[in-house]
Amino acid sequence: MRTISKVISLTSVLVLLMTIHGCGFQLRGADLGELDLDYGISGNVVGSSADPVSVEFLQLLKQSLSQAGASESRAGDVQIEITSLRREEIEGALNAQIRVSEKSIVFTLEYRVADVAGNDVVPDQRLQIERVFRIDRNNLLASHSEQKLLETELLRNLAGQLVRGLSVVMSGKAGANTAEI
Repeated sequence: MRTISKVISLTSVLVLLMTIHGCGFQLRGADLGELDLDYGISGNVVGSSADPVSVEFLQLLKQSLSQAGASESRAGDVQIEITSLRREEIEGALNAQIRVSEKSIVFTLEYRVADVAGNDVVPDQRLQIERVFRIDRNNLLASHSEQKLLETELLRNLAGQLVRGLSVVMSGKAGANTAEI
């Protein structure tokens, strides 16, 4: 009888520990909160001379910032300066007929974030993301559509990385500001 109560107690403790550990995993990053700031975007992705990839990235970045709680303003708290956005397509593996069967798409984003006074909030940063996909020679239209979807997803991921990084920096600055008060 005594061993049964020990087993039940031990099992209860294990279940409790697993539950607490699981909650901690779910809560990681939850303290970042909302990105409460006004921003402006400048650089070579803005304007009528911007290429279609840059225009798509700009839309995805604004969407990500909006979802995080930021709002666009000409005279914002921070200025996101996009230094460059490059797209590179690398042909990879060959099949038995010596035709390309895989491609790699690489996007490289270089940016910085400055405050109203022009001081660096986030100094020059470089984000790079790559995806390899197979080309179906029997259905080239579908392969092209898949490539476009992958490119959009990669650009969305880049925008998300920029916003998450900005959120971490700004939450750190907000914590520093409240510590000074």
